Amino acid sequence: MVLTICLIALMLVQTAYTVWATRRESTNGQILRARGLVITDEKGMERVVIGAPLPDPTILGKVYKRDGPVSGLIIADATGTERGGYVTDDQAGNALLTLDGRGFQTVLLLAEPDGATTFRLWDRSHSSITMGAWDDGPFLNLKREGSAVFVQPPRNAQASDQRPLFR
Repeated sequence: MVLTICLIALMLVQTAYTVWATRRESTNGQILRARGLVITDEKGMERVVIGAPLPDPTILGKVYKRDGPVSGLIIADATGTERGGYVTDDQAGNALLTLDGRGFQTVLLLAEPDGATTFRLWDRSHSSITMGAWDDGPFLNLKREGSAVFVQPPRNAQASDQRPLFR
């Protein structure tokens, strides 16, 4: 009986020490490791999502499939619509900073693993400013409603690329 009481007391002391040590570690700037973190507002709406990988985007209440897996940080507005992010493309290795209107992308800063960089601003009418520096040098392209109005240098690779994000 005395042995049982001693063992129970020892287990209680061990449990108390574990709780104390865990609490102490968490308040001393220790590292938190997780696959994801979701920050919600007072209404329960997801406003910031950090993940590896991130979930598919919600745009105007509907979930859409991403072009491929990404990891990083996404911000959303009060309706839960994805409005931008800072991510890495898990397949190609690109690093991206994006800002979105409600339902469409408007700003992209893209850094590719090989060092090529692209910066693009565009609107719903497919007017855009795209500039960057790739292996063959810098470029600047202006489009109004999808048609080129300024391309420098002439016939650069990005000027004729119809894809919205990448070369």
